Formats: sequence, structure tokens, C-alpha cells
Amino acid sequence: MTDNHTAADHLSEAKLKFLMRDKRYWHPRHADPAFQAMITSGFRRLYPTPGQAHDAATDETSNGPVHVDAHKRSGIPVSDYYRSRPGQADAPTPSTTKHKQRKHLPPPDRDDITPEELYDILDFDPNGAGKYQVGIKHPAYATIASQILTPRAHSITKEEYGSAIAKDDEADAFRHAYISFEMTKNFGPEVAKAFGDAHEISHPNNGPERMMDLYNNYIGRQLASDEANKKRSTRDEVRQAIQEGRLRLKPYTLSQKNHHNE
Repeated sequence: MTDNHTAADHLSEAKLKFLMRDKRYWHPRHADPAFQAMITSGFRRLYPTPGQAHDAATDETSNGPVHVDAHKRSGIPVSDYYRSRPGQADAPTPSTTKHKQRKHLPPPDRDDITPEELYDILDFDPNGAGKYQVGIKHPAYATIASQILTPRAHSITKEEYGSAIAKDDEADAFRHAYISFEMTKNFGPEVAKAFGDAHEISHPNNGPERMMDLYNNYIGRQLASDEANKKRSTRDEVRQAIQEGRLRLKPYTLSQKNHHNE
């Protein structure tokens, strides 16, 4: 494992993408965890990980302060902030920078909320990047998500709920929260959110169903980000969340006045 990670430190992006064609990386039956970890390590070296500055931080020609996402450092939450580039004036402080105040997430059984309101709370842009764009930005993560994590989530959901199609029901809620938890555990919450949002943009359901999916994606990320859950299995955490009434188990019911926001 150490030798693989050391080798990955010297691989170019082109070489890493070439290695991703190997069945040991993408094929469920031939998967080699050490080989997959080597490629992931290589991409993590080439691209900033969650919690580091945005890509602009590496662009010496760009101007302005660098925004650093909210993240955890040594297990301690750190809120988002701005920093200056080397040699530039001090970056704006939170008191001089306009920050959007987010509302609290409503209980999962509450229906008196419009798509627009929930999108605002969850910071979801229905016109944002789709799966292709997010996949291009995070190629290693995209392959792991599509070839390993998502099939695993479908398999676990089938074990939990039988052969019935998981659609707009408790099984659907379980699957969304499970894959969101797994992506957060493997990629970090920011990248997990990017992939979860991208799926809802590239494969949109109607307003009520999409709202349900986004809600459960958020809960999955929240569960995985809780340090108290690190030693428990994803399946157990999501099952307990359902038992505690934390997931949305059916599409939203929108009143007539809300339908124009679907």
C-alpha cells in the first residue's frame, strides 16, 4: 500500500486517467482496493481536497481573495472564510463581506414549504453543474461513486427492503441517505454535495420528489459528518435515522399556491 501511494505521488493526470481504465479500478468483480486507493491518492495530490481553497487558489493570474470552504480541521469545525494570496492585501473579514444567512432545515414531515424555500435552505441551484461537469472536475471520485458506492447502495437497499423498486418511499429515502453518507465518508461533504446535487440536476424528478431526495441527501451528509458516527456502519446509521423520524419518507405535498415554484 505504501509503495502504491508513493508511486501515485509521481503520476500525471493523464497517467492516472489511463490507469482508471484498468478493471481493478472500475469493475466491481475485479476491484482492487489498493489499486483504487493509489489512483485516489494521485488525484488528491493533483486537486485540492474538501476544506482547502477553491481551484482559483492555484491560479496565479486570478485576482481577489481566496474563499475557503467550511470544513473540519483535526475534527474541529471551521467556518468558511476568505484569505489573501501571498503578497496581497488582507482579505475581507466576515464583517465586511456579505454572507447569506441560512434558515434552519424544517422537520421532515412538514409540507408547508415551497421548492424555492427548500432549495435556498439546502443551497441547491437547479441550474447548477450536472453530472458530466462534476465528473470532469472529480474524475476519480466519479468513477468510485458510479462503479462502487452507488451499486453497493442499491444492493444494501434491496437487502433491507426486498426486490420492490425503491421510488418515493422509505426504501428510496434509505438509498439516498446511504449513498450520500458513503460519498461524504469517502470524498468529504462538499464533493458529496456536488455529486448529489448534480444527480438531481441531470436526472430531475418533479418538484415534490426532488425535494424529498435533496432532503435525504442532506441528512446523509449530516450523519456522516458527525464524529460520533465514525465507528458505526452506514446501514445502521441510516436505519436508525429512519426510526427516529429524521428522513423524509414520501414526496412533498405542495399547495396550489406553491405549484408555480416546482
